[in-house]
Amino acid sequence: MSSIKSPIIISITSIAGGGKTALSHYIREKLPSSKCLHFDDFDCPTAPEDIDEWIEQGGNYSEWDIKPFVEQVNQTIEESQYTHIILDYPFARSHPALQQMIDYAFLLIHH
Repeated sequence: MSSIKSPIIISITSIAGGGKTALSHYIREKLPSSKCLHFDDFDCPTAPEDIDEWIEQGGNYSEWDIKPFVEQVNQTIEESQYTHIILDYPFARSHPALQQMIDYAFLLIHH
């Protein structure tokens, strides 16, 4: 009986324009049997119109309906052909829908 190993899930997080996509593509090139999923490719109708106001009100990540993105992550895991899944994703482990699935979360900080 063989067991299929789940892929390692890596989240790359930063502010908008902070380099998530560039780093995600770089990692993808270095890990040939990996797949990169970009949060920006998915519609999020519950995303706040004013991010600053959302943050001032407490920044509740659960308010974001990320179900289509989570479904894509699950589908990619089920494909079982990848050793790593790279998430170009703004929430790291902060959103409850993915926090238990992410093995490594990296926050890019510019100063």
